[in-house]
Amino acid sequence: MVSNWLRIKAFLCTWCAVFLWGWCLVLFSCSAEHSSVSKRHALFSVGTDTIKTFSTDRVVLSTLENKTYNRIVLLATPFYNYFQALNAETNVVGVLNHDRLTHVGSHVKSVGQGDQIDLERIMALDPDLIICNSYQLDQVKSFDQVKLVCDEYLESDPLRRLDFLSLIAPLVGANEKAENVINDKLKCFKTYKVNAEKMVLKLDNFGSGWYEPGCDTYVSNLIRFAGAKPVCVNGSEKSEKISDEQAILALGSQNFLLFMDWGLSKEGYQKRMAHILTLDNYPARMIYCNTTQSDYFQQSVLNSHLIINDLHEVLFNGAKGRFFEIVSLEE
Repeated sequence: MVSNWLRIKAFLCTWCAVFLWGWCLVLFSCSAEHSSVSKRHALFSVGTDTIKTFSTDRVVLSTLENKTYNRIVLLATPFYNYFQALNAETNVVGVLNHDRLTHVGSHVKSVGQGDQIDLERIMALDPDLIICNSYQLDQVKSFDQVKLVCDEYLESDPLRRLDFLSLIAPLVGANEKAENVINDKLKCFKTYKVNAEKMVLKLDNFGSGWYEPGCDTYVSNLIRFAGAKPVCVNGSEKSEKISDEQAILALGSQNFLLFMDWGLSKEGYQKRMAHILTLDNYPARMIYCNTTQSDYFQQSVLNSHLIINDLHEVLFNGAKGRFFEIVSLEE
């Protein structure tokens, strides 16, 4: 009897030891993973020694050393907002589309306009890092400088756009600052329950036909976060071309039409909506946003919560907001 009990006891002790050994391996592997990769995102990963960026299908776009860079040229202009949030503007020496940004230090020089990059100006600045998107990479391939290639504009989740602070932070030695800014911004986001009766249509015509945003685009998520239902193409992360018949049907049946105006002022916006107005079949209520006057695109980088709250107030309370207002096309 005693012998059997000793055998059972030995068996149990052996399996406990095996279990604990296996659990330690799991903990060790988790700890190793955490130490080697401090931040992961669909478009980038930050490790102890290196930083990598990826395409949407996880192809590596760039790999660079995780260290501080002091002379950075930004071709992907929206990234300047992240440097401002980290109080690291002094690390930037040049930026593309300089006039599209506000509160830029005098030490930051222009390196081109639109999609025209001035290679000579970049060379004169002698940067130690160039940040660009994949479309711009071909124009600067001849430079020996380190490059960070990131298509940040593909991030359609307003909250996840904050994560790019964790990509920029190690480049300027501001990891703790980044965490604090992210946490503070996240506290500002409100969750609004979607009211299916509030439907918002954003329809564009670029001369070659009608385009409707995919349901996984930034603007569709913006509408959804604000508590309304976007009219969009299911399963798509970009604007999709639709037929004239689909456009006419959508314009004739939806509650709100969202128009993102690119003009320098509100005056004359009807002319910029010519393709819609010629149909004589559009919603009576339109949500108007002047992206230039309201600083919409710059605010969408880090302050999407301001845009979401503003759109919610306009949709549900009829208020005139900082970014949006309801107007009549007959005005």
